[in-house]
Amino acid sequence: MLNRSQDDQSAGSLTIDLLRHGAVEGPPALYGQTDVPLSALGFNQMRSLPGCEAYGRIVSSPRQRCLIFARELADRVSIPLSVEPGLAEMNFGRWDGVPFSPDAPFWQEVQRFWMSPEKHTPPGGESLNEFQRRVISAFQQRSAGEQGYQLWVAHAGVIRALLAHILKAEFAQSAWHQSLHIGYASLTRLSIQAEHVSVRFIGLPAEKTA
Repeated sequence: MLNRSQDDQSAGSLTIDLLRHGAVEGPPALYGQTDVPLSALGFNQMRSLPGCEAYGRIVSSPRQRCLIFARELADRVSIPLSVEPGLAEMNFGRWDGVPFSPDAPFWQEVQRFWMSPEKHTPPGGESLNEFQRRVISAFQQRSAGEQGYQLWVAHAGVIRALLAHILKAEFAQSAWHQSLHIGYASLTRLSIQAEHVSVRFIGLPAEKTA
């Protein structure tokens, strides 16, 4: 069973476990809207999640690296599943799917973006502010009036966007993205009580939350 403190279990509260998807097929790259599949390792990483029967609902990004596992889990433990487009990873436009390599197309542009993301928007994609507003809107709509325990299967960028909103950090600054590690198949836990959102932990390996 998943460990939760007593205040997480108070009447009317909502606990959300944000699960980042596992490792994906293909080389390290800027996978945003690119619908790259999970690798076999990635499936195994996500399947290490303990205590899944505790969840009352699963909410998933529509990208297959999240949704295929979410569907498998929902079917296995008979939990309702909702697909939320607002939890999709950032749209990097022409840079989407570009490998992390100096020889890759647009590499210099991508480097400038990561150094000063507030000054650069991916061509044909979203700005960081647009992306964060989309994620926050989905979070607020999906969590409104909810209670109990839920699992949300999403992406590192989505989790960073929510944490920046909750912790009042500067999401458009490069330091936030370079300093906050959200590993594959890691869990970040949020608790909502009377519209107050608190962060219980960030980026723990799923198997260590048992």
